[in-house]
Amino acid sequence: MAGNNRNILAVDDEPKILEAVSSFLESRGFTVFSAINGRQAFEIFDRENISLILLDLMLPVISGEEICRRLDVSRTAIWKHIQALREDGYEIEARPRAGYQLVKTPDRLYPEEIGDGLATSLIGRRVYYCESVSSTNDLAKQLARGDAGEGTLVVAEEQQIYGGLGSSVALALAEEDP
Repeated sequence: MAGNNRNILAVDDEPKILEAVSSFLESRGFTVFSAINGRQAFEIFDRENISLILLDLMLPVISGEEICRRLDVSRTAIWKHIQALREDGYEIEARPRAGYQLVKTPDRLYPEEIGDGLATSLIGRRVYYCESVSSTNDLAKQLARGDAGEGTLVVAEEQQIYGGLGSSVALALAEEDP
């Protein structure tokens, strides 16, 4: 999301879906505004600084497709964003006349997602991410000798020594152990 704006507008005519989506996103630090139809969605959109809209395309009053048209959001623009998510490992299905459905999230340690889940002011201030590294611990020590800053987190999808395959995490401390 652009900048620090974490405002999401969820639009669905099924209250249980809105409740589940809102609960999930709020638990990850987002502010969620809910609307049960297109008219409410426009009222909220005009009043709040919204950075993302999660939209049911088959809404009463004003359809999701009409909302997209009025906001001048093209199918091409949406498709490009969907493709970028797919390249990052998200499994998304296209459903005719119903939009897209997130099927599966990647089993990866993305820095943005790690930071969203941390309830701390120290650990994870900075997240250093690697696809593959020989050792997250060695890299954390190297960064600590530099200017990594206290609480820097080192994350790798794969480390080649000290544990072999699999995700790994290490913490860079302000001073290296003697």
